[in-house]
Amino acid sequence: MDTPKKTMIEYDDEGFLVDPASWNEAIAKQLARQHDIYNLTEQQWSIILELRYYYFVHGAIPPLSRICRFNDMDHYCIDTFFSNRGITAWRIAGLPYPGEEAIAYM
Repeated sequence: MDTPKKTMIEYDDEGFLVDPASWNEAIAKQLARQHDIYNLTEQQWSIILELRYYYFVHGAIPPLSRICRFNDMDHYCIDTFFSNRGITAWRIAGLPYPGEEAIAYM
C-alpha cells in the first residue's frame, strides 16, 4: 500500500508562500496561527478568498477597500479583522510576496 506523500510547503524569506497553488484551508489556518489568529471567522475567510480570487483573475493586488466593499463590510474591514493591515491577510491567503512598494500601501 502506498503512503501519501507529504508535500513540503516552501516559504520565501519574508514568510510568503512561494507557490500560491499549494495553498489550502489547513495551510491558511497554520498561517493564521502564526499571526495569533486561532479561529478564522466567516468574515476573515471572505476576505482571504476574495484576495485570492482577485489576485488570480487580475494578477495584482486589489485596492483593499474594494475587498471590503465586495463583502459588504466597513471600508476598513481589513484593519478590523487582521493585524498589520493587509499584509497579514495577504500572507494567510497564501499569496506571493507583493513587493516593497505594494507593502507600503497595504
